[in-house]
Amino acid sequence: MIFNATKAFDVEKSTKKFNLLIEREGRFELTEKKGNKTPRQNRYLHLIIGWFAIESGYTAVYVKREFFKIECNIELFKVAETGCFGKMEGLKSWSELEVDDATLAITRFRNWASVTANICLPEPDDLKFLNHIEEELSKHNNKEFI
Repeated sequence: MIFNATKAFDVEKSTKKFNLLIEREGRFELTEKKGNKTPRQNRYLHLIIGWFAIESGYTAVYVKREFFKIECNIELFKVAETGCFGKMEGLKSWSELEVDDATLAITRFRNWASVTANICLPEPDDLKFLNHIEEELSKHNNKEFI
């Protein structure tokens, strides 16, 4: 369940639930929910990545990692950790970005696609183009581009 600490009812209900879990001496997870992306923003990203994949011939997985995350937005996605085997670098998940960083990442990718790859990606409010992309992606039964 997700509770909102600005609502008295949620605070009371979550406190009861928390205390019950402590009394049971059970295992539980307590996670802060940040202002993550909207479902519309998620859908839009996956549509433009799918369209870029169709237009370029790469898979959507490759496009998302190599072009969207690494080429266009490395400073937003790069993470470094040090463990017992030394320093390790990797990429964080799209789901870890906040709304503002996600908007910036998408804008950078759209600009890069246009200038560098000569692939036109629609604006978020270009519903006709986005519907067309959705139809085209649905034709690929093997889901290679989705």
